Amino acid sequence: MIKTIVFDFDDTLYVGDVWGKKWFAFFENFVQFVVNNKSDYQEIIKKHELWKSLKVRDICIMAEKEGFGHRRFKKFLKYNIYEHATKEVKVINADLLKELSKYYHLYVVSLSAQNYLKHYTKLYGIDEKCFKKMYSVDLCAKDKSKSVLLKKIMKKEKCLPEEMLMIGDSLSSDIEPAKQLSIKTLHFNGDFNQIYEYFTKNKILDCRKYIK
Repeated sequence: MIKTIVFDFDDTLYVGDVWGKKWFAFFENFVQFVVNNKSDYQEIIKKHELWKSLKVRDICIMAEKEGFGHRRFKKFLKYNIYEHATKEVKVINADLLKELSKYYHLYVVSLSAQNYLKHYTKLYGIDEKCFKKMYSVDLCAKDKSKSVLLKKIMKKEKCLPEEMLMIGDSLSSDIEPAKQLSIKTLHFNGDFNQIYEYFTKNKILDCRKYIK
């Protein structure tokens, strides 16, 4: 019996290309920003060996966590991450989340930063109150996988692995860490009907009215 349901955020609670071509411009701008502010970032670059595997989102999150979220950096993030031209996206049914939260404890576990989650839950009309907690993976930690937070949720909820369901679009970030802990999984394929049908079939919630 499922007691706790954990959702990934990006491409799970919403689906759509929100970046488009802007991503490449942002990547170039960010690299240039770091180069121009090398003295500020030398320590963090060395500590996390960022240039070995340059991932912009990881650098953003690590920089903020390491205390480099000064005014200029915050302004850069705002105009290059949170204020990008959002294309049309599809969002999981809001009423479904509200109804689901009446019977199950819902969580979000994401690789994205907390301010990112707050911005996009508001932008896409995803009610944070439906979730007991929206967690961000600590990308400064030695273990950057979601398994750390999944274990934390299991302990907090006092539930067994078979009583938890992880829903996400990424095999490596969502499904594999959950399976390693024997947690039930649903590999999201981008069609919300898949979730609605799964919930209905497994008697989690009758979602037939949401299926198109």
